[in-house]
Amino acid sequence: MVLRPLHVGTIRRDKPIFTYLRNMGTQIEMPILAWYIEGQGHRILVDTGGHDPAKGELHPPYMREPGQDPVSRLAALGVRPEDIDILILTHLHWDHASKKIWETSSSPVTTGALWNGLNTGNHPSEKWGTSQDHGRGAELSASLLCPFLSR
Repeated sequence: MVLRPLHVGTIRRDKPIFTYLRNMGTQIEMPILAWYIEGQGHRILVDTGGHDPAKGELHPPYMREPGQDPVSRLAALGVRPEDIDILILTHLHWDHASKKIWETSSSPVTTGALWNGLNTGNHPSEKWGTSQDHGRGAELSASLLCPFLSR
């Protein structure tokens, strides 16, 4: 099994947001991570990182070095977005669910509530299949990941 963190950007935030208002005035930088998993004949991407910060000021301060976009990070591993068998979106926050890779993934997997949002237009990508497809994908995902996690 291969498990690789993909550093796909960095955000800078006020530290008190995370420390119950301690350390007022202190800024911290945190990496935005996606995860690539390969094993048992499958290629899985968990989260996709954020949008391209050069194309908008949606969530500043948010930075990405050249070559840190998800497609480049996968390419460094010899993987193209269309090679991903299963895309797992842990949740639909901007820093976890960049649409760029969604458009080439054949099997996005989220929780049921998030999936319903995808398919009802409550999120920018609403082109995927039915909730029945999601159930099948989630079942497949659980059967693939559980053996990895138990090792």
